[in-house]
Amino acid sequence: MSKVVGKEIVNVDSSTISTLQVPNSALGCYISFDADPTSTHPLKAARFWQNGDTPTSSQGALMGDNGYYEICGRANMEHFKIIGIETSKSHRLMIEYYA
Repeated sequence: MSKVVGKEIVNVDSSTISTLQVPNSALGCYISFDADPTSTHPLKAARFWQNGDTPTSSQGALMGDNGYYEICGRANMEHFKIIGIETSKSHRLMIEYYA
């Protein structure tokens, strides 16, 4: 991957399943995770799946504060779903898409 083709900020909380708005030319992306500063467990702030399954507060891969993740492949980005674990907390994904 050599060229940035888009960016996005996604808010993550415990009441909504969040997804990505993948640009047409994107082949992968890098995600930086910013946990809510008032989180009780900032290193276990959210859960996600890349296969289209819906994560819950107890099922899915963990995502935590200052985490940096790479997603390879359009299908994985298009099927990505994430949810916050702790109620009343708002986290952010900072995403750069690459082609």
